[in-house]
Amino acid sequence: MTELAQGKQISIIVEVERDLFVSADEEQLQLILRNLVHNAIKFSMPMGSVVVTASKNAGYCIISVKDSGLGMNEDEIRTITGSAIHFSKVGTQQEKGTGLGLLLCKEFIKLNGGELTIRSKVNEWTEVVFTVPLAAPLMQPLSPSYS
Repeated sequence: MTELAQGKQISIIVEVERDLFVSADEEQLQLILRNLVHNAIKFSMPMGSVVVTASKNAGYCIISVKDSGLGMNEDEIRTITGSAIHFSKVGTQQEKGTGLGLLLCKEFIKLNGGELTIRSKVNEWTEVVFTVPLAAPLMQPLSPSYS
């Protein structure tokens, strides 16, 4: 997404906790992240920023993608989170989309045992947060002890 972000002079900031392992389908997780970052760039104002964070909380990885852009009102958020209807909106530079990517993201997040939430302030920012279960810690083999 670097080229797309550079075209709008948008900074992408990534803040991920160390040693973070999740239990999720790798290809589905990549699709989710690509779509959410792409949307964040599309809806960010030129010279804005997109911040991607990942941290641990209560057995889940909390992943957030926050933009500095158009924002959404409560009706738009309800449409996205509460139904199977796709939602489309034009980006800050008239970028078009179908809204199908976000529907697919919602389905993949659910299939991987997570949840999606959206917070936003119109004309300022939108934050899309989703969870996926943390991977179980790997069992370390016991070393034989010699007396």
